[in-house]
Amino acid sequence: MSDDHGHDDWFRHSSSEAVQLSHGEFNGFGIAGFLIAVIVIVFAIVVVFVGWLDRSVAAQDRIMGQGRTEILAGPYNEAVATWESALNGDPVWLDQDTVRLPLDSATDQVVRMYAAQ
Repeated sequence: MSDDHGHDDWFRHSSSEAVQLSHGEFNGFGIAGFLIAVIVIVFAIVVVFVGWLDRSVAAQDRIMGQGRTEILAGPYNEAVATWESALNGDPVWLDQDTVRLPLDSATDQVVRMYAAQ
């Protein structure tokens, strides 16, 4: 047996049956509590991170203020020494057509070459 809309007896409910909500109940306090908890947790994480970053920068400033540059500049000083020895050292043949000259002698040669033109 069906009605005008094509629904059979299973679709119709009697008044003696319990009412069933189709989408469940909405809990506004639960949702609001969850959102407030998320906002508080994110705020706490940001505060902790900014505090850690501030302490880290202050520690680096103290190290620099004490003149302890060897802590931060060890690899930098080694790289500068290597670079300066390459720029100011003796001429070195890299391959058959390429030579690495000290900076002052290379500068003199380039100036002479352009002055002759």
